[in-house]
Amino acid sequence: MNIPEGVKTWLYTKDATGKLVQDFENLSVSPRPDGKAFWAMDGKNFIWNSLPNDLSTGVAGLLKNVTFTDSPRLVTLGVGVDYFMLTKNDACYWRF
Repeated sequence: MNIPEGVKTWLYTKDATGKLVQDFENLSVSPRPDGKAFWAMDGKNFIWNSLPNDLSTGVAGLLKNVTFTDSPRLVTLGVGVDYFMLTKNDACYWRF
């Protein structure tokens, strides 16, 4: 499967000194099997695209002033609109 373009750009972002910004040791990328949706995080930074509506609503509810009040620690995307998300404070969001 090809890496979605948005994830590639995010992964290889560099700071002013030319150092990669992302923390590859803590990297987690979850593409939907069809490659059209994805979630990626490295513990500090997050990027996503085309999440299922329920999950997008859940993520929006965790954000306040563009900062997570309870950051996701595990996100998996399944076929169609299936997903699972677990936050640092053990809140679960899912649809199977």
